Amino acid sequence: MEIDNNFVTVNGDTVYIRVVDRYDLGCTIALKPVVEEAFQKGAVKVDVDFTMTEYIDSAAVRDLTNLFRRVKSENFHAHDAHGKVFKMLAAAKLDIFWKLTPAVR
Repeated sequence: MEIDNNFVTVNGDTVYIRVVDRYDLGCTIALKPVVEEAFQKGAVKVDVDFTMTEYIDSAAVRDLTNLFRRVKSENFHAHDAHGKVFKMLAAAKLDIFWKLTPAVR
């Protein structure tokens, strides 16, 4: 199974999310149908790479939290959050649930 758009790549049973610059409501609207299609085709894992993400809003945090719940903690991997993105996730205590440490830049 191969699904691709600007922010999502699906390879095997894993959905890879990598948002460049702003992960906001506009992104979540664009991502939802692509991610849903991936799950319908058998994806069971999520990998979120925040390397290129400079901003995240509450809509994105909500959607990622819903994905975390959907796939269970052992199938959810978030990494490389930094700056404002890490601070936002840590303020919501998601760094603890997602086992996320701040990326060094």
